[in-house]
Amino acid sequence: MDWTEDYYNENDVDISIKTLMDFAKSKRPNKLYKYQPINDKTCETLLEQQIWLSKRCLLNDPFESSPLNHEEKNVYDILSGYSDSLEGFVSESILKEFSMHDKEIAQMVNEFYKHAVIGSFSTTNNNYVLWGNYAEKNSGICVEYDLKTSHMFEDDQESKINPLNFLFPVEYKITRSDISDMIKAASLNHSGSEKTRVAELISLLEKHPDWGYENEWRIILPSNIHNELGEHGIKISFMKPSAIYLGLNFKEEYLQQIKYYAERQKIHLYQSKINNSKDISLKFEKIN
Repeated sequence: MDWTEDYYNENDVDISIKTLMDFAKSKRPNKLYKYQPINDKTCETLLEQQIWLSKRCLLNDPFESSPLNHEEKNVYDILSGYSDSLEGFVSESILKEFSMHDKEIAQMVNEFYKHAVIGSFSTTNNNYVLWGNYAEKNSGICVEYDLKTSHMFEDDQESKINPLNFLFPVEYKITRSDISDMIKAASLNHSGSEKTRVAELISLLEKHPDWGYENEWRIILPSNIHNELGEHGIKISFMKPSAIYLGLNFKEEYLQQIKYYAERQKIHLYQSKINNSKDISLKFEKIN
């Protein structure tokens, strides 16, 4: 879906994060899936009914670390013209030494993004590329979350931060948002303005169409939401899984632990198998 075309226009001063949240909620799929390796940390996270959110800089797409494009825009002139209103938005040292070189631009962009954390999901549990890439060559798991029952989790989260409010679909496109547009919007308003936050969020939801096979949805928590950021990210409370799928090469040493957890929590457990048909696909056989 096209966030930029439908919900972000540089002249639209009324755009808000809530608008994007409401739109994303209206488009939510019935189920989402999270592919993971299986290890002691994964089991601990499952037992604690949590998920892991990673720092943006640790994601596997190199463009995640440079999401905005400044080409054909005189960013320096923009900064020079609005240097007073940028106070507190970027550090003074960066403003003084800013040039059109990529290094300085990257420093400034990181003022937006260095504290954001991201959790990735897919809309399918039957993608063998995802099984290979994210479930440790089919030896891990794919965890299913039934969003049709999300109201039970949301009721529990009434007085807390509800991560489902920060769940958005990824947009696959061949162009990136332009850094100069975002800088200008921030400088004309103030660093915490809705427009700046919308631009930040949208840029974190853009990926090249080559990644389209992932059918990705993301939870994105900005820095003002979490306060215990570790070296690699944070763990947050999340919904109870509705099912767990074991990879073709699932590690036997974790089988009893996963079975015990699934039985105790009344979670469906499946073993993936190669489908004996002309189609190259997986099938899932129920274990419990």
